[in-house]
Amino acid sequence: MASQARPVLWIGLGLAFAVWALSRTKEGTQIALNLTDAIGNALIAPRGIRNNNPGNLVRTGDAWQGMSSDQSTDARFVVFDAPVWGLRAMARVLRNYLGAGQTTVREIVARWAPSSENDTGAYMDAVAAALGVGVDDQVAPAQLPELMAAIIKHENGMQPYPPALFDQAIALERTA
Repeated sequence: MASQARPVLWIGLGLAFAVWALSRTKEGTQIALNLTDAIGNALIAPRGIRNNNPGNLVRTGDAWQGMSSDQSTDARFVVFDAPVWGLRAMARVLRNYLGAGQTTVREIVARWAPSSENDTGAYMDAVAAALGVGVDDQVAPAQLPELMAAIIKHENGMQPYPPALFDQAIALERTA
């Protein structure tokens, strides 16, 4: 076994023992379940989902509504208190793009996911396919929830949010 893997193995064994030991009492069982869920989410959930920032908005010094007071868990991307706030921020940015005349999938994705950090062509194709349009077709404001869902899927490899949460986030974006 490589020496680099040994600390991970010991940490894993230690966590497994801690969960087992906690589960030996009635009170500890719930703590163990919560700990197991937290560890599983941290190991499995993509960064954008863990950060409640499914669009992976980069920190730019802006103070976003719903932004967590503790930003120490990610030096690059904004961390939000709840998914609705990350979705709200995402809706705000995308509405700004549409309002500035960037209305095609190509224009939106080129700005959202610059080619210096992404395979922008593949990103454009994935978003266009999800919307059922071509990369040079216009995206209407009414398609905002579908656009957001397509971006989330591409950014995170999954899109776990229900339509009602998109509706709530978009309503928040319109009012605040």
